[in-house]
Amino acid sequence: MTYEAPLLIEEFAEAMEAVLYEPKNVLKGDKWKEMGLFELFEKLDEEKLEFDKAVTAEDKAREVLDIANVYAMLWKRLKAYGSKQVGCQYGSLSH
Repeated sequence: MTYEAPLLIEEFAEAMEAVLYEPKNVLKGDKWKEMGLFELFEKLDEEKLEFDKAVTAEDKAREVLDIANVYAMLWKRLKAYGSKQVGCQYGSLSH
């Protein structure tokens, strides 16, 4: 049995990137960088609702990529804050 996690991560990252380079998303550009944490969490909730509404496995897989991209945006934003305390009245990431 081979250890396939690096290949899975690479495949997933390529799929996430493909979503970001879709024409509708390219037009949006880096607008997410201007969004506050609360807005990013709201966007995450929107994407989770889209996942819940999706019927086919293909549609759900697509929504997983959208959710992952929002999490990546949150990760990048929070990483930039470093050790600073971040005030976000949103709650936990586990909802």
